[in-house]
Amino acid sequence: MVLRLGTDQVYAVGEVVGDTPLWVDDFGDVDGWDLHIVRRVRYLWTYTKNPQTFSVHTLKFGPTILPLDSEAVIEWLMQLEVPKEKWSRELRSLPARSMDGKSRSILSPKEIGERLYDRGISSDSINTLLANIGELTRIAGWYSRVGLDVSEHETIAFNSAIIEMSRVVYRKKWLCSEST
Repeated sequence: MVLRLGTDQVYAVGEVVGDTPLWVDDFGDVDGWDLHIVRRVRYLWTYTKNPQTFSVHTLKFGPTILPLDSEAVIEWLMQLEVPKEKWSRELRSLPARSMDGKSRSILSPKEIGERLYDRGISSDSINTLLANIGELTRIAGWYSRVGLDVSEHETIAFNSAIIEMSRVVYRKKWLCSEST
């Protein structure tokens, strides 16, 4: 399995583990894609500073799953040295709340703030985030109450706010304490 971006960059190489696809609620909406059905991957190689870059259009552009038939990439893969321990590395278990349609608990804004604070995020950043969550919640509630659909421009604006809030969190690496 090759994790690519565009038609020229490889960010990771791995092997699909197990024969059974999983239903994972956490991937129900990823940038508008319904990705509930997933496969576990044992990553054998990941980029450190820069992805492996090939000439443009070396990899196919299209759906999320494509056959790999690029001679340049196959040649690179054949030369890739993967330490033996990577092949037998255990996968981390997924949280039970995300598996097979089980309900998951949703954190309240207060709980989000507490968890962020516990991970070293400043009070000012947390207050800004919680204020934005509150505003987005009010706006979404208003649309729901009056029965209107959100326009594309408003969706882009709201997503931009959420992305910016996420960047603050990821910069502090509170979600990334262990590598996958």
